[in-house]
Amino acid sequence: MSRWSAINRLGPYTLAALIWRAKKRCTWCGQEVAKGRYAIDHVVPRALGGADVCTNLVLACGECNVARSDSPGVPPALLARIEAAGRTEAECWDEVTRQLEIPVGRGTWANTCARILAKQWFGNAITKDLANARSYKARVAQEQKRVPF
Repeated sequence: MSRWSAINRLGPYTLAALIWRAKKRCTWCGQEVAKGRYAIDHVVPRALGGADVCTNLVLACGECNVARSDSPGVPPALLARIEAAGRTEAECWDEVTRQLEIPVGRGTWANTCARILAKQWFGNAITKDLANARSYKARVAQEQKRVPF
């Protein structure tokens, strides 16, 4: 089984925008999700053909993400967590809809609003990305100097 890594697939700014869009709360149980304790849940699971796109992704706590598993809906284990948190399944689907109506991605308002969150939660990844970009630009510049035109 492959491990899906949101930070690698989406990048730190888009991932932070997903977290911001969810108000740092699990879509299912409504509990606040702490730095390093989050999961990104596919509304349509990958196992059922769901894509790794922001219009198919919501924030979840690790426990709710595991309880949901590859189910397209709300399995009994997740429903028990939802009800224990004092929520209804309908409220959860309303929250899914609310989140998915907010565009996320490069150049969106959500990404702009989430910049501080991205630096707080994913500063190391941002620093690494910037270092890689600078290194790449330096290599390209060196190559361009060597190629005669």
